[in-house]
Amino acid sequence: MAPRDTDAKGRTMTKVTLSRPITHDGRAYDALDIDEPTVGAIEAYENAKVARKGDMTAMIEMLAHDLDMPADAVRCLRSSDMARIAEVLGPLAAGFAARGAGAPSSPTAPTS
Repeated sequence: MAPRDTDAKGRTMTKVTLSRPITHDGRAYDALDIDEPTVGAIEAYENAKVARKGDMTAMIEMLAHDLDMPADAVRCLRSSDMARIAEVLGPLAAGFAARGAGAPSSPTAPTS
């Protein structure tokens, strides 16, 4: 598990150091402080799912909301980093972590 830190507001965060730093729109990212998702981030996740977007897109939208990162910057993360982030997020991202980074969703059986 990644190391836990306390931010300026006293919240306990898990620092995930990226396997490779990324740069997007002139801003560099080499580590991310992950906390439990906010209600707004969960709403962004659920809205993506209601819009029939995939698990990865929903997770990208949730992370973009809480990390104050553009979604396109989140898309630059390596799949191994997403898997570690999913471990930190726990049950909400369990589907991604269980399948592994980049693995397709399990097919569903027809209902009729």
